[in-house]
Amino acid sequence: MRTPILEGPRPSTRQRRAHPDYTLNCEEPIYLGVLRADRTWLLMKGAAERLGGGWARMWHDGVGELIRRRQAWLTANRGSFLAALS
Repeated sequence: MRTPILEGPRPSTRQRRAHPDYTLNCEEPIYLGVLRADRTWLLMKGAAERLGGGWARMWHDGVGELIRRRQAWLTANRGSFLAALS
């Protein structure tokens, strides 16, 4: 079940709408999403280790796994994104 904020247009449609005028080739927005997930994972892990508190609680509650799942989902759905962006 998708969270309410994600209901509506399919993710590939939202991606196409977000990048209509960029001069990126079709694969670059997908690659940027995967890189963004890597960066987010590293930043949140570092914040959890250095700052503790809410950051550590979120990390302990599984936000790192959630980020990796999102990254895997982007990679697994690459074909539908490429089709929507072409």
